[in-house]
Amino acid sequence: MKKTLQILFTLIFISCLENKKELIQTELKITNEFKIEILNQILSDTIDLKLMRSKEMYLSNYDGIPPPVLPMDTKRSGYSITHSEYIAQQLGVNDVEFIKKQMADNKRFDLNKLSEYGFNILDVKGYLDKEIYYSKILEKTENQKYYGFFTVSIPIFNKSLNKAYIRTMDFGGETLLLKKINDKWLIDKKIDSWID
Repeated sequence: MKKTLQILFTLIFISCLENKKELIQTELKITNEFKIEILNQILSDTIDLKLMRSKEMYLSNYDGIPPPVLPMDTKRSGYSITHSEYIAQQLGVNDVEFIKKQMADNKRFDLNKLSEYGFNILDVKGYLDKEIYYSKILEKTENQKYYGFFTVSIPIFNKSLNKAYIRTMDFGGETLLLKKINDKWLIDKKIDSWID
């Protein structure tokens, strides 16, 4: 009996270590470089994903897309669930703290780095800091091949790093769940869309 308990505790201990190791490895993989590479992949794909029409189009360096209309919280009458809970549900992640950590990390993310991949970055953040707003920012793009600018949120990933939640906005917008299949990101689910 004593030997059985020792084996059981050993197995539980090993299992906990493996789960912790997996979590640490996953968190280490979600670096800014990883996010930039994923954004480059999904925004450059004009065959399957077609999120951006062309790299010549302006890409906003500000990801300020408001959250979607969130469903009601079944535990608290009259309240909606939080954005992090909503993203966790969409990605099939039970660990809301894992999502919150990514959301916090994304606040310090620099979309300007996409210029290294040939994207035409528009300093929307700089204009907003100077209190220059949407209609005036649009005027800056009038003489370009593509009028307007494209906005993308920084992706939030599941723990397997094979699903990503993103929001995009042009003259309308979409909330998308992307899935990596055979080393290629594809739209798994169009969660919502809107037109300005």
